[in-house]
Amino acid sequence: MTEKEFRKLVTDLEMPRAFKDNVTNNVELIKEELSKSLIKATLIDVCKIGSLARSTMLSDEVNVDLMVTLEYESNKTFSLFNQLVINNITNTVAHLFDSIKKPSDIEYNQQLNYVSFNIDNIIYNIYVRYLNNNDEDIKFTDSKDIEKHVLFTELANRDYTYFRNTAVIIKYFRNEQKINISGHILEVLLYYSLNEYFKDNHYENYLNAFIRGIDDFLKQKPIKVSNDILKKMEVDLEIAPIFKGYTIVDPSNPSINLVSGITEIKLNEYRKLKKAISKVIDASAQDLSKEQVVLHIDPKLENNQYIWSYEIENSRYHTDGGSFAKTEENYITACLKALSKGLKTIVDNNLNKRQIKLVCKYNDLLSRSDLLSSENQSRRKTIIAYMEVNNITIAK
Repeated sequence: MTEKEFRKLVTDLEMPRAFKDNVTNNVELIKEELSKSLIKATLIDVCKIGSLARSTMLSDEVNVDLMVTLEYESNKTFSLFNQLVINNITNTVAHLFDSIKKPSDIEYNQQLNYVSFNIDNIIYNIYVRYLNNNDEDIKFTDSKDIEKHVLFTELANRDYTYFRNTAVIIKYFRNEQKINISGHILEVLLYYSLNEYFKDNHYENYLNAFIRGIDDFLKQKPIKVSNDILKKMEVDLEIAPIFKGYTIVDPSNPSINLVSGITEIKLNEYRKLKKAISKVIDASAQDLSKEQVVLHIDPKLENNQYIWSYEIENSRYHTDGGSFAKTEENYITACLKALSKGLKTIVDNNLNKRQIKLVCKYNDLLSRSDLLSSENQSRRKTIIAYMEVNNITIAK
């Protein structure tokens, strides 16, 4: 896929404004009714969480995650109090929406403590959390951790412009392949990958970085984000233990390994996702390989000084710099400097899979031996070694 095709895919996957507005209205309705109907429970908030709140929800997804936050104020055991709250919420929401007509439209997940409602063919998962649950036998994901999931994505998108959009693309391929990996885990892995392998703001480069991140994970390299973003999230850095084996550390709570106890079957899901994304990138590379990259090396003469300069034809890639006294040897120096910079740009933008055509006063720049000082001979050897490592071929 080209950059243009990636951009179109992101646009196609964007959640329609009408859907967002409808969900927002329903959230306000639920919040208003719960504030009036909850018995002996103080309602703190009802808010959107999950991919909708993080703006990484796909247009064809039908699950909306909400969180009801309460205070636990009762002389009853927490388990009984929680059950009464769940019943209270179930009755309130069921009476609020006419589209909830039969028992199968409602489902309770005891392990994660949420109630699902089918409202106009959209599944609303309402998670119930408490600010002050001290029952060691019954622990759910902390409400503050869930809120920090949203903050993490927001901060990550500030650091990397295409972060959210790339997360959406990755989720699209995940769903297409029926892979079961949570969106939060994918976003943590993507942020780690960009920390390690970011090049520039191109979707293909973001996805290439993500693939390398999966490789690191499968090699059991710990996947954790930088301390900079954790500080912005006001996370306690001292609570992070040292995990063994496969590890993806939750930035919202570094004491949690998001893949603890992962099985070989689950690891295969990551391999499957890597294969699906690699296939798209490889197909794009094959299309690119049909075209030739034309690299112009043309030192400029300004104020009796040569300035190295390169430009890749029909692209936005061009730059110049440096200055060398006007001699023929320094002209060669400027050419080699420009060639080195231009080849690096070609590699950084995955253009080295194409055939390269060099346009220069000395088209035999890398093979000639005359007019080369010892410094330029060294530069030439370095360039040739770089080309070999990165499989660059210059057409003769």
